[in-house]
Amino acid sequence: MRYQRRTLKKILDWANGIESTTEYFEMYYTILLHMDDDRCGRLQHISRLEQEMAGFLVRTAYVVLLSIPGVSIVTAAEFAGEMGPIVNYANDLAITGRAGIYPSRYQSDKVDRSDGPLVRRANRKLRGVIMLIADDLLSCNRFFKALKKSWVAAGMTEQAMSVRVAKRFCRIAYQMVAGGQVFRHPSCQKRDAILRKLSIFHSEHGSSMAQVMTDLQAATDHIPKSEHVVYSFGGYHFGRPVRTA
Repeated sequence: MRYQRRTLKKILDWANGIESTTEYFEMYYTILLHMDDDRCGRLQHISRLEQEMAGFLVRTAYVVLLSIPGVSIVTAAEFAGEMGPIVNYANDLAITGRAGIYPSRYQSDKVDRSDGPLVRRANRKLRGVIMLIADDLLSCNRFFKALKKSWVAAGMTEQAMSVRVAKRFCRIAYQMVAGGQVFRHPSCQKRDAILRKLSIFHSEHGSSMAQVMTDLQAATDHIPKSEHVVYSFGGYHFGRPVRTA
């Protein structure tokens, strides 16, 4: 950040002598306390909303998306909320079509341009959360980060990369949610990632143990039974008993 030295001197002089030189110090301090209380209250409200979103997510088939690095509980819940029942979509093209994740086309006489910007008529909220997930995958997912390097070397723009990843995510998400299975893909984590991500989320949000166990058990109902042998948390096993030698 650019600055001027004389400005820094004014700030330091003011900070060092604020109690003696500021006539309205007590009023400013009171206002600051009220603003900080409001900030803390909003953060607590956001935390409670995120906990509720997690509670809704684990009761849907979309919980399997948590196995993808870069897809958080909040973004997965937002995606599930905007998508609705997966049975409403015949395939992944129906998702990208509803979200408008395809270029617009301009035709006039002999002019035919099929590589325009994204279409305007679309479900903007669904498109927004899908594009947000795509950006997260490019930043946090090792598989897509490797693809990004090759795309950058080829001269691809940031928007084009996000659109390409968004389409790939829709294909992956449809196979996982509609197929009711843990999708095998280089971008996915190990099979214990779902419960591990949920437990870390609730630990960071200070959730009660009753809520943690309820959400973990609800999540296992949407995970294939063949995967349950590897899921355990806090001495509890979800699904079939863990096999021992």
